[in-house]
Amino acid sequence: MNFSDETVHLYWLHTPRIINGHTLSWPGGYRTAHQMERFDIHESIPRCGTLDLKFVRLHSGCYFGGFDVKDFVLRGSDSRIRYHDLPGDGVPILFIHGLGCAGSFDYPNVASQPPLAGYRRILVDLLGSGFSDKPGDFGYTVSDHAEYLRDFIASLRVDRFVLFGHSLGGAVALSLADRCRDRLTRIVLSEANLDRGGGFFSRAVAAYTERDFLDRGLQEMIAQNRQASNDTWAASCAVTSPVALYRSAQSVIAGQRPSWREILYSLDCPKTFIFGAHSLPDPDFQRLHDHGVHMEVVPEAGHSMAWENPYGLAHAIRNGMEHDLRGL
Repeated sequence: MNFSDETVHLYWLHTPRIINGHTLSWPGGYRTAHQMERFDIHESIPRCGTLDLKFVRLHSGCYFGGFDVKDFVLRGSDSRIRYHDLPGDGVPILFIHGLGCAGSFDYPNVASQPPLAGYRRILVDLLGSGFSDKPGDFGYTVSDHAEYLRDFIASLRVDRFVLFGHSLGGAVALSLADRCRDRLTRIVLSEANLDRGGGFFSRAVAAYTERDFLDRGLQEMIAQNRQASNDTWAASCAVTSPVALYRSAQSVIAGQRPSWREILYSLDCPKTFIFGAHSLPDPDFQRLHDHGVHMEVVPEAGHSMAWENPYGLAHAIRNGMEHDLRGL
């Protein structure tokens, strides 16, 4: 296997395996910050037989492990976001990931679970994350992400869709929902940022100046998480643009008006909010319920529920998709 000067990280059900000095796991895939030109990989992996891995020129799409990675060009820019579009006859669900993560990393193992079979599942990597481009001159605010995602939704030519957003991705989903109310059939959020102030991770990022974070902060945080055996998050964050990570963290801390909570309460469509059981008790559980939000809990999981209990998260999303139809 010849990677020339590149180190390529692949992920196998979010439990990394080291083979020939390279991190391999499934499903999902990443490249380094340096743009790959073109190479093919064919590697036999002792576990589930032979897995055929093939990378092609990223600006024309990437085929990895059976998932076709598509792209969308941002208006007025050469930058592209990339996404998986998993087929299904049911209403499309757009998955929006959190800070330092990627749809291609977090959600293939959730979207492929039986409870979500039949739905069209669109797993996007936000600009600056995963497979998507990482321009240094983009703002990376919550609103910036929502703006290009509105254009992306329009390009899909869907009459209706569902939004799922986790953590920072929940704030992005709510900002997007505010822009697409006429076509949004429901929204499902998991431990989403609803108010200014951010969370533990975003505050830790914002404690640096932007220059210090770019120079050393991200690498320090990755090293700390590896030492704490949080290899999953460290691997995902390692392929996130530090500029994107820092500016998005600053944005979620700053908040906006109207707040994401106010947008959530104002939406006319069915709304679901998911907690990991390890994150409870939380005062928002009752507060959101009192505002007409359907509540779900993923057992044996905390904030990183997509990694900790993918079936449980898929089941909670499915319940959110159907709760009003069952009279709940």
